[in-house]
Amino acid sequence: MIKIKKIIFIILGIFVLTSCSSFKKATKKEALEGSHAEYSKPVSNKIRIKTTSFSSAILLDCMKDDNDTYDVEHCKSFSEVQNGDFDIALVPAILAPSIYNSSKQSVEISAITLLNNLYAVSKSEILTPKALIGKVIYIPDLGDSYQNMIDAKLGILKKLFGVKIERYKDSQELKEILDKDDFAIAIVSEPNLSKVAGRVDNIYRISDMLSFFPIKSNGKLDDFISEVILVNKNFLKDNKEAFDKFLDDYKASQAKIKNDSKISTDVINKYDINNQDAINIYQNMNNVYIEGDTMVGMYNLFLDYLEKAKLNFYQGDRPSDDFYYRK
Repeated sequence: MIKIKKIIFIILGIFVLTSCSSFKKATKKEALEGSHAEYSKPVSNKIRIKTTSFSSAILLDCMKDDNDTYDVEHCKSFSEVQNGDFDIALVPAILAPSIYNSSKQSVEISAITLLNNLYAVSKSEILTPKALIGKVIYIPDLGDSYQNMIDAKLGILKKLFGVKIERYKDSQELKEILDKDDFAIAIVSEPNLSKVAGRVDNIYRISDMLSFFPIKSNGKLDDFISEVILVNKNFLKDNKEAFDKFLDDYKASQAKIKNDSKISTDVINKYDINNQDAINIYQNMNNVYIEGDTMVGMYNLFLDYLEKAKLNFYQGDRPSDDFYYRK
């Protein structure tokens, strides 16, 4: 039973990692350039903000209309943020420690902005580990570097459960898979969840699946942290007031997105979605704003669970206290 629990945690960790990407994988050239990237001072006075997710893309798009001081870039790959070459970035929570380490501890986490944007979907029920036997699990295509790590982690899973891992490139391909295979299990995040929900009978939050297999901890992990805000310390040195204003703007803007909000063509095209569907999906996501000591405690609990379940996929050591920004 202990081995089964360990295997399940490996699966869930892979699910968390695969939820990080809804954009195209990096080319070898992009990955190489990113691995040597350093923080560069912007030519303009605008604040350079990079985003890697649907939720933050929607919000920052609306903020950009209200404030011309923000230069928002929708990243095509993780190589664009992995070494801290930004003023501010919104990134997957599970990858933040890797960015901290690969940037030589030059970034700080300032807020938690999204919870539980990670689901397993299937036409069949997934209530116990036995439900995985012989199944094909479809995950987003993350590129070769992450895929190699996933394959290494899943070796024992494939051997004991006969599970196959396949990739899908976009929501259209995933729709075709689910239409053909009644026993497929797919790992999705928004907006892909909403795009395929009508093709499946069962939708599970990954945080709920974790409760099937509890681990010893000082607290209960009620929510899985999906996204955080990072700030570059070099930018922060001379721009603390501007950064604090950005945080205030971000928090306030979460409540300003209404049914009649307009999304830019760039975001609409990037996620292949119409304006109203984008707004509806955003409003149904678990968007939050958690900062200060509450953020620190919650994120440390998150890292505790990853470590206890042997799912600390980030590269390098666990970040020290200088990783946390407090106003």
